[in-house]
Amino acid sequence: MNKFEIKIGSFTYGADKEPSKTAEIYIDGWNFCERVNKVENSYGHVPITIHELFSELTFWCKVPDFENEATVLGCCCGFKECSPLTVKVEETSNIVVWHSFFNEHKPELDYAEIEPFVFDKGQYYRELRNLRDAIVLDR
Repeated sequence: MNKFEIKIGSFTYGADKEPSKTAEIYIDGWNFCERVNKVENSYGHVPITIHELFSELTFWCKVPDFENEATVLGCCCGFKECSPLTVKVEETSNIVVWHSFFNEHKPELDYAEIEPFVFDKGQYYRELRNLRDAIVLDR
């Protein structure tokens, strides 16, 4: 099983004057964004905000019309839909699996060297609860 972790960071998107709180994903101790950017040959994805990641992983990936897809990284401009990295999220009674990574601006990219990820469902949802708590404190 892979270990899923979310650390709160900050990033100043595009023309913003102030940094936003971001959700930096770590898998098995390594920075997910950095690893993806290496696979993409430094395409330049950045973490999305704490609010966006929470919404993506707790709501949007569960809406059938969106085919269990969630955006997990975005563009440095601050509009996550500008250059999203999406992933399919599948759940069973005790695991959560991320697979089928996709970058719509570079559909030819192959993420096979870093996917799939299989997470313990209890540990995964503890991290999401911690992210929710960070959102509450951010108000």
